[in-house]
Amino acid sequence: MTDVQDFTFEAGAEAERLRRAFEAFGVVVVKNLMAKDRLAEQRAAVNRLLAIKLQRLGHSSISDDIDDNLNALVKFDQQHAMDIIRAIKDSPFFYAILADPKLHDLSKACLNCETLLSIHDIAQFRIDPPNHDERNFEWHQDFQYNVMSMNSATIWYPLKPVSEQMGPLVVVPGSHRTIVPVEMNFESHKPGSGLMHAVLRFKVDESEAERKAAVLCPVEEGDVVVFHSLMLHRSSANRSNRSRWTVNPRFGDAADPAFADRGWLAVRDRTQTAFADYFPQYVKVSGS
Repeated sequence: MTDVQDFTFEAGAEAERLRRAFEAFGVVVVKNLMAKDRLAEQRAAVNRLLAIKLQRLGHSSISDDIDDNLNALVKFDQQHAMDIIRAIKDSPFFYAILADPKLHDLSKACLNCETLLSIHDIAQFRIDPPNHDERNFEWHQDFQYNVMSMNSATIWYPLKPVSEQMGPLVVVPGSHRTIVPVEMNFESHKPGSGLMHAVLRFKVDESEAERKAAVLCPVEEGDVVVFHSLMLHRSSANRSNRSRWTVNPRFGDAADPAFADRGWLAVRDRTQTAFADYFPQYVKVSGS
């Protein structure tokens, strides 16, 4: 089994070391990459949106803590969490995350490329409350959901530390060299519902994946994980008493020939069948 330390580095590690680890394992963890004050600013921006929503619902007791405010919000209706996610993705601070030079440098080093593309529609902000398993992902690859360059990458970092009880990210190092076939069913899917994971069923040998899996835990405030879009990974159940807040921009290589030749078309809100369109040999479509 691969040791997590084999692909873990401190901020400032040489690009060549990151590239070699990324090519070998499909995942890199960089400790202390994001400044604590920058994360505090991001939490504050999230909290302002939570406060606005709570005030509109007549809730006058606003906390300085995002978990306290989210707990109060979902007591009105669990769907309000999705309202917050949508508002976050349309906030200037989220666009600043997509434009963060540190994330660009990390992605360029891992992907060994010069020109990045990042598509807003498939950049994610996740809120996973305790014991709310509806949006948990089982073993999957991101490429089928994103369809950027073949060597694209997902960034994953928390706004607060992620402990074992909070449901850490689990990866299969070295699983990033093949495309996993999927069964696809858009019949009852509603874009923006937060349930895109239910559209695709991945044909994965789960026992083999679990045998080779590495649990990324703990991930502290300031740590950043970057993994290949073809790497098998899953989220775990949150059994703590607070939510898991994670930021997930995606970056692709604009020079990838197939990506460029199709005019850099990827998955967007209006092109969610892009994987089936461009990789039909890996797809069984049902419900049509």
